[in-house]
Amino acid sequence: NKGNKDELSDFLQKNGISADDTAELVEIIDTEEPNPEKKTFGAKVNGWIGKMVNKALDGSWNVGIGAAGSLLAEAIGKYYGF
Repeated sequence: NKGNKDELSDFLQKNGISADDTAELVEIIDTEEPNPEKKTFGAKVNGWIGKMVNKALDGSWNVGIGAAGSLLAEAIGKYYGF
């Protein structure tokens, strides 16, 4: 649901993202706004997504690389109401 940090955190953790990484994202989304017209995230959120995709690449997050980007973009987009 839009703006529900607990739901976002729970979803990400259920998909294998650590509590520390989830907490980092929650902190970031408090500090910047997305661009709702273009449906794009802020630079810090994009950086966090990149970090998580790298974890998928190196195997430290046990999810396929293709699924990683889609899962994160969809979850964060829903949080922002995209």
